[in-house]
Amino acid sequence: HVKPDFQIRASGDIFVGQSVTGAHLSAGGSVRVAHGILGGATVCASNDIEAKFVESSRLIANGDVVVKSELVHSCVRSGGRVLIAGGSILGGCIYALRGIEAGTIGSAMEFPANVTVGIAPDDVDAFEESLKEEEKITQRILELEGTAGNALRSPAALKALPPAARAYVAEIL
Repeated sequence: HVKPDFQIRASGDIFVGQSVTGAHLSAGGSVRVAHGILGGATVCASNDIEAKFVESSRLIANGDVVVKSELVHSCVRSGGRVLIAGGSILGGCIYALRGIEAGTIGSAMEFPANVTVGIAPDDVDAFEESLKEEEKITQRILELEGTAGNALRSPAALKALPPAARAYVAEIL
């Protein structure tokens, strides 16, 4: 069992015979955990990561992430596939370059699971930033549409616009 706040770094593979709880593991090869990865653990591997279950943790693998039963409220970045053979993804954010397979993704009783396919682990941060920027632009467009809508509905507001803006609104109409 790897306990909270422990750090293990290896140039090759790491095998844990029980669970990883709140620890940090980093492998130049693969990481295999016989039981669970939980409690805010961070596991990084140049190859694959395998575990029986994962809860409230962060996994980053250049290869596949294979979980036998459940992946719950965790963040996963995979350069390969995320495979939950017949199991469930409940909540969290899952990014996989080559695909995601699970028996169930999300649940009416759980927080939503955000899954994205086609993004490499190293590109996730830039992708998330672009989503935030897109949201800002969308909000600004909605604000401008609201302002323009008010101006079009109110002759007094239209009259208060500068001449160039009034001409633009007239052109739109």
